[in-house]
Amino acid sequence: MNIASPAQPPDQVAGPRELIPRRVLSGPPDRLNPALSPDGRLLGFAAPLQGVMNVWIQPVDGSAPARPVTHDQGRGITEFTLCADGRLLIRQDTDGDENWRLSLLDLPDQFDEQPDEQPRPRLVTPEHGDHGPVQAKVVAYHPQWHPDQMLIAANVGDPELHDLYRLDLTSGELRLVESNPGHDGDPPFTEWLVDTDLHVRGGMAPNPDGSCTVHVCDEPGGPWRPLLHLPVDDVSLDTRIDFTRDGTRLIMGTSVQAKALRLAYVDVCDGAITTIDADPDHDVVQAWLDPDRVEPVVAVYAPDRNRYQVLDPEFSTDLDDLTALDDGDVSVTGWARGGRLLLAETTAPHAPVRYYLYDRDSRQAQLLFHQRDDLTRYALAPMEPFELVARDGLDLRGYLTRPPGAPDGPLPTVLVVHGGPWVRDRWEFHPEAQWLANRGYAVIQVNYRGSSGYGTAHMSAGDRQWGRAMQNDLLDTLTHFIDEGVADAGRAAIYGGSYGGYAALCGAVFNGDVFSCAVAACAPTDLTTLITSLPPYAQPLREQLYARVGHPDHDADRLRKVSPAANADNIRIPLLIAQGRNDVRVTAAQRVDTLIAALNRHGIPYRYLEFDDEGHGLVRPQNRETFYAAVEEFLAEHLGGACSPS
Repeated sequence: MNIASPAQPPDQVAGPRELIPRRVLSGPPDRLNPALSPDGRLLGFAAPLQGVMNVWIQPVDGSAPARPVTHDQGRGITEFTLCADGRLLIRQDTDGDENWRLSLLDLPDQFDEQPDEQPRPRLVTPEHGDHGPVQAKVVAYHPQWHPDQMLIAANVGDPELHDLYRLDLTSGELRLVESNPGHDGDPPFTEWLVDTDLHVRGGMAPNPDGSCTVHVCDEPGGPWRPLLHLPVDDVSLDTRIDFTRDGTRLIMGTSVQAKALRLAYVDVCDGAITTIDADPDHDVVQAWLDPDRVEPVVAVYAPDRNRYQVLDPEFSTDLDDLTALDDGDVSVTGWARGGRLLLAETTAPHAPVRYYLYDRDSRQAQLLFHQRDDLTRYALAPMEPFELVARDGLDLRGYLTRPPGAPDGPLPTVLVVHGGPWVRDRWEFHPEAQWLANRGYAVIQVNYRGSSGYGTAHMSAGDRQWGRAMQNDLLDTLTHFIDEGVADAGRAAIYGGSYGGYAALCGAVFNGDVFSCAVAACAPTDLTTLITSLPPYAQPLREQLYARVGHPDHDADRLRKVSPAANADNIRIPLLIAQGRNDVRVTAAQRVDTLIAALNRHGIPYRYLEFDDEGHGLVRPQNRETFYAAVEEFLAEHLGGACSPS
């Protein structure tokens, strides 16, 4: 295999004590989310335009330089699809309100000249429906068979129910294909199942106990019938189910009759499950599907780093080439030319994400670009996998990142808690871990119970354990590294966003004797309010939250005991809180004011940042810089790490 422009480290690398500018780590990436057109002719990616992320396009053959085709000046555009026949589909919301709208843009025929007038995207999904703003999402697009057709789900008639529409990519016409069965009082579909010929074949419906049932129909317009019951541990908010090309089987990850998510076929007639590949202890985290045959060629597991299992002998040589691109973990993120041209990305803690183009016929690989070019100048920290045993015997895995060249002895430490919580930390380039390590902190990330990737027992061990056993896992991990001489017991912070922000608040409320300070972003403060104030589009999934977190009526007292707002008078350590005003998941009803009143009442130092143009997470560059500068100053004050000028 030949690699053009290999990703080798530069000759001159900055010393380990040089502070990496925050903009290099947390500012807009130089390039993000590359994608290929179906014919492999065009390459698209998101990149800054006057500081705001926009879509850029260039010919794959390099015959013309990349140029921007969108000109957003707000929160930016990073999610898009390069369609057949020179069209671009754009997905965007307004200031983080999660009411996603879809727009089409006709791309120019030639890229060697800048047009006099920039074409503007045209909205193709309704901005408002019977109830207010509409949320739209792509369900299926198979350009190799239906280049000008796409299926879209949108909640036009009812904010809780997404109906299915056919989008004509040529005319922009949107036509109703199938109404959600929830309109008729039947269990609503939270996901639609569509085959490769864009026929509606079924959907996933939640059950009162938090489980889901896969329903199918045997003929167009026929009645829905249950095919497969998925227990709570098997249900993910981003469950991916594909049909084989002949439409007779589903391809999915499922733990039915297994202890971890296995890659399997499910017969559409009788629901019989046939294992394609499985690991007894770890979930399948990726399945690479050949788009032409719609068959899996590789299964990926991630106990610590990625482990690859080739499923198609014809892909074996390709997998060897892809895993040899560099020293990172590789993922295939795009396919073109009938599966012969691939986009791959590699990630490693000590290097920026790298993107490659790989031609299966010639076995040629080309480095396209890095996600963050300036990072190649700096010495980044290694990420060390670790294992430990929690107080109740549960095995825990995670990652430790220490400052390069750090002296021996305990270090000021930041325990970084991932959000979700039903996701996981990975061995990868993690901007926050690198930022904190560069400032002199040991950074600990643990995949506490409830995290994905480690089988159903690990996932279900987190059920109704918010603020309890899940929090104990964090404390046990910190204690382990204090005992190992890595973490300084008197200088430890807890930091996180979303669920991680909730855990940070719990650290301030319930574990003030352990942590010196806490940082919480987009954090729920009251669990009952979190469950009862779901955005409309998530209402059909509330039974899952009842099973995972607790029932707002039956478990009210239990939820109150682990809600930071109800116990705010216990806070005794400095706290930094950040919220987005447009957050539809952690709403204004979360009563941040209760926390602030308690902090004022007891004279506890705090900082509160509210961003009026953000939602559940910070996207705008100026807001991210404000947040990270404030956190850096806050941690330097209370833990003693380095701080660069604001």
